[in-house]
Amino acid sequence: MKTAKKNRRKILIVLAVVVSVIVVSNLLVMAASAFVESRSIGLGNAIDLSLYNANVEEADAEITRAKLTLKGGTFLYSIKFRSGNTLYEYEIAADDGEVLNVSVLSLDQGQTGDTGSVTLEQAKSAALADAMLSETDVVFTSAKLDRDDGAAVYDIEFTAQTATGTCYYEYEILASTGAVAKRSTSQRLNQIPGSAIGSTDRISQDEAKNAALTDAGLTSEQVTMIRAELDMDSGAAVYEVEFSVSTETALTKYEYEILATDGTLLTREVESRMTSTGATDGTTTGGGTSDGSVSTGEITIDAAKEIALKDAGLTSSQVYFKKAKLDRDDGRMVYDVEFICNGYEYEYEIDRATGAILERDVERDD
Repeated sequence: MKTAKKNRRKILIVLAVVVSVIVVSNLLVMAASAFVESRSIGLGNAIDLSLYNANVEEADAEITRAKLTLKGGTFLYSIKFRSGNTLYEYEIAADDGEVLNVSVLSLDQGQTGDTGSVTLEQAKSAALADAMLSETDVVFTSAKLDRDDGAAVYDIEFTAQTATGTCYYEYEILASTGAVAKRSTSQRLNQIPGSAIGSTDRISQDEAKNAALTDAGLTSEQVTMIRAELDMDSGAAVYEVEFSVSTETALTKYEYEILATDGTLLTREVESRMTSTGATDGTTTGGGTSDGSVSTGEITIDAAKEIALKDAGLTSSQVYFKKAKLDRDDGRMVYDVEFICNGYEYEYEIDRATGAILERDVERDD
């Protein structure tokens, strides 16, 4: 009997210890959650980010879950909502608001989970296929879901080693179809030799242009020349040459740095934005038309640029556009347009819905 009582007492003590550990653990988790919440982006901002990423208005969303949780050692916001016949689930990093994971389910498809949307791995494969590389050839440096001009896209970045050094690749892949919306490559082709530092030898500007065009496989008749000017890099004279070429499928911009002493190509950057994927400037997935206009009455990015130029009393041939992109400001979609002319920088914010100029600023470009 005494032995049985001792055993029961031991069991009770063990149970008490286990319960205490559980209580203390829960208290620690609650305290940690409270600490993280006080230093995070906040639940409200996490909800707003999810709705913005999904292109859903708050009034059209039925939020069924919104909470801070711990997953894999990372605090994140778990957001779940329904809009129409579509169910969305988001995981948002608590510290900086990065979209970590997205699940989109069409309720019209019997909740099979087959929405036709592209996964992150499929987006990476699409980028590799476009670059004609395999996964063993590259090192991925970034791969995440993002939004560009109102469309959900995957930002994929990786590097690959070539005979002349490291080549850097950046892709935007449409999350809806897996099509390439934008590609960018940059590479250093040659180093600046010591003999070029301080040298006064010069090839002509036209020779520098021709060297860049030859490398790109283009002629002067095929491109729009943006600039070709002499500059200095690490004590050596270089030509910076920029031009663009437009086709039915893409607008491509080339940037070269060319050694002024003998025409050696130093760097090459090529950026292409596709014009036939549904991700052209000023359009949105589901709202765009084949000619780049928007069927909802909203103005295109080209129209916004023309509005800014007209207000400034300038033409496109007189300016160099630094930026023209769709953005969100205080809940409304706007175009940020920036360009330079005669040493002055012009900045405009234009309402996408109406074309009204919301802000303008002109200052000397330093």
